[in-house]
Amino acid sequence: MIVAIEPTWTGTIHAPGNTTLLDIAKLAFPGQRLAIHAEAGHLQEVKSLLKAAASPTVQFHTIELSPHFRHKPHIVSFKRLFSEFATIRKALAQVPAGEDCLLILLSATSTSIVAANLLARLRRGRTFIQTQLHGNLNELADWRHGDPVRRAMDLKSVLSRSYSRMRYLVLEEFIRTKLAQMSPATKDITDVLPHPLALQGHVEAEQPLQSPLRLGLVGLGSEEKGMGIFLRIAKQLKQELGERICFHHVGTFVKGTDPSLYALLEEPPAEKQLTRQEFLARINRLNYVVFPFKENYYGLSASGTFMDSVAALKPVIATRIPLTEQFFREFGDIGHLCNGEAEMISTIRNIAQNPDAQAYRAQAETMRKGRAARSLEALAPRYRDIVHTGLPGFAPLG
Repeated sequence: MIVAIEPTWTGTIHAPGNTTLLDIAKLAFPGQRLAIHAEAGHLQEVKSLLKAAASPTVQFHTIELSPHFRHKPHIVSFKRLFSEFATIRKALAQVPAGEDCLLILLSATSTSIVAANLLARLRRGRTFIQTQLHGNLNELADWRHGDPVRRAMDLKSVLSRSYSRMRYLVLEEFIRTKLAQMSPATKDITDVLPHPLALQGHVEAEQPLQSPLRLGLVGLGSEEKGMGIFLRIAKQLKQELGERICFHHVGTFVKGTDPSLYALLEEPPAEKQLTRQEFLARINRLNYVVFPFKENYYGLSASGTFMDSVAALKPVIATRIPLTEQFFREFGDIGHLCNGEAEMISTIRNIAQNPDAQAYRAQAETMRKGRAARSLEALAPRYRDIVHTGLPGFAPLG
C-alpha cells in the first residue's frame, strides 16, 4: 500500500506538483492501493486533477493542519512534532497489520521526518519512507534557533543523520549536487525524479508572436521570485515601447505590498490563489514567461512555474543560474538565457522591436518535443526504478 501525506500546504498551493507525483506513483505501482491524506481544500484540488482519482484503489482522507504551521515548513516545535506524529500514526493505522507500506511525505518538515521514522520502527510490517524535499531546503542556509533541543530537530540536524528504509527525493539533478555539498550525509540516500509536467487543461496551440508582445511573471509575486526586477523591467520598457509591449502577472501578490506598484500590469494583482482555470487562461495569453531568478533562492529549489511554462509551450526569458542552464541543456533552444537584469532588458527590447515569428515557433516546438520526457508516462518507469533500487523490498518484481 502507498500512503501519501501533505503536512504543510493547503488549497491549490503545490497541488499540481503533488498530483503529478501521485499519478506517477500509481502508474509505477498499479497494483498498490493509494491513500492520500491532506487538508480539505488541498485534497479537493488534488482530487480534481488526479488522473487516477476515479480508481477504486485510490482513497482520500482529510486531515487538520494547525493555522500556526500552515505554509511554514521552517517552524520547529514539539507542538508541531506531536501534531505530525498523530497525523502520520492515524494514516499508518489504516494500513493492514503486516502489510508493506510506502509512506510518501509530499512535503517534508524536519519534525515530520522524525515522526515518520519513529512510527516506521514501531509499526508491524515494513514501512518504506520517501521524503520529498521541495523548496524548504533553503532552510539549510538560514538562521538556526539557539535552543539546543530545537536545533537538534531542525532540518540541518535531521539531514545529518541516517535512517533505515528512508530516502530523500528531489526534483532536479542540480539540487542533489548542491544538497550533497551542504549536507554530505544525504549524498548516497537522495534520489532524483525530474520535475514532472502538469498538463491538465493546457491547450496544444501556442500563442503566435504578434504585437503587442506579452510577457509574464508566473507564481507568487515576491522579491525572492523576481517580482522587483520584473516591475523595474516593465517600467523601463513601457516608457520606451508603449503599446508594443504588455506585462502580466500570473499568480498572487505578496500581502502588504503597495498595489500601486502593479499599475503597469495588464490585470490587477490577484489577492488569492488563482483557480486552475484562471491560471491557464492567464498563462495562455503570454508569448514569453520571464524568470528573473536569483541563485540564492533557487540554488536548492526546483521551479514548478518553469515547468508550467514548458507545459504551456511558452518560451522563456530567464537569468542564467544552474537551474535554468540545466533546462536549456536538457530541452534545447526554449528561449533566451540572460546574464542579469540589463541583458534581460536588451533581449526583451530586441524581441519587441525585431520579432522573429519563425524562431519563436521553433522555440515552442522544441518545448513540445522536450516536455514529452517529463510526462507522467515517461517518468513512471524511472520512479519505479528509484523505489526498487533505493527501497528494495517494496512491491518486488515478479
